[in-house]
Amino acid sequence: LATSPVTGAGKFGLHWNSLATMSWGELGVMMLEAQEAADLYGDESPRRIFKQKRLALAWAEEGGTMVADAKASDYRLADPWDDEARLDQRGKFTKEANAIPLRTMGVDVQRGHFWIVIRSWTSKGASRLRFFGRVETWQDIDALSVKCRVHPSMILADSGDQTQLIYAECAKRNWKVAKGSGQEDFAIGQNRRRFYTEPQAVMVPGQRNRARLISFSNLAIKDIIHGLRSRRLHTFGTDAPAEYAEQMDAEVRVKDRRTGKPMWILPQGKKDNHALDCECLAALVAIRWGVVGSQAPEAPPVETVDA
Repeated sequence: LATSPVTGAGKFGLHWNSLATMSWGELGVMMLEAQEAADLYGDESPRRIFKQKRLALAWAEEGGTMVADAKASDYRLADPWDDEARLDQRGKFTKEANAIPLRTMGVDVQRGHFWIVIRSWTSKGASRLRFFGRVETWQDIDALSVKCRVHPSMILADSGDQTQLIYAECAKRNWKVAKGSGQEDFAIGQNRRRFYTEPQAVMVPGQRNRARLISFSNLAIKDIIHGLRSRRLHTFGTDAPAEYAEQMDAEVRVKDRRTGKPMWILPQGKKDNHALDCECLAALVAIRWGVVGSQAPEAPPVETVDA
């Protein structure tokens, strides 16, 4: 492609397609890696760079959608799952039948009620939905966690609203709290960055225990869920409520016209995305246990699992 022919008389630049100048094998690897980033994490940047820099073609922002898998998988929510990972009391994977199942709970706190997701995980990052629904009280959540055998260390509640109340209730229960952020990543130690923070202790008036707050990137966690759904690793059963699929598919990925940065938004006309918010929290727990992807180069954090 000829470029900038007006820079000077008789002078112009050229864009060469790399197919004419590079090894096709090397280009093939680059293309597959770029596609993998899009499929796994919803990150279109490598594809854009490949198309612009290697193929000398214009890029149009295609956007995205959470409509990655609107079809239920062939199981029911309460079905036993032989592949579900189990943990011993030290937080190590084990084959013991009576060990603690790797089940995570995300709690989206609303005014006067809660939305809950409970999800089972394998040690390799595949997962099944076990519960999605609305409950009315903190005590209802307690009963549900016991019924579904969700360990307190696997429960994460959103603290974006009614923050002090949520801190107090979660501190009493030894649950962690979370807050989504517009930041893409956070400093972790020296010369390292990650899309979520280590738990930060927060003083809670009247509580002996401190709340433990994790901040995370909204963009990163939703990209990861999008990738897991695209690969059919993040599934839901045939008896899941119809509103689950609707709420999971509510958001779309767009580019901010002012900053050029990608983000997930709830378009006009869409009302509820509670399922997606809960799934972000449930997935973040699994990521911290090291069973989802390789988003963080360091070893997963050590959790203590009590009987």
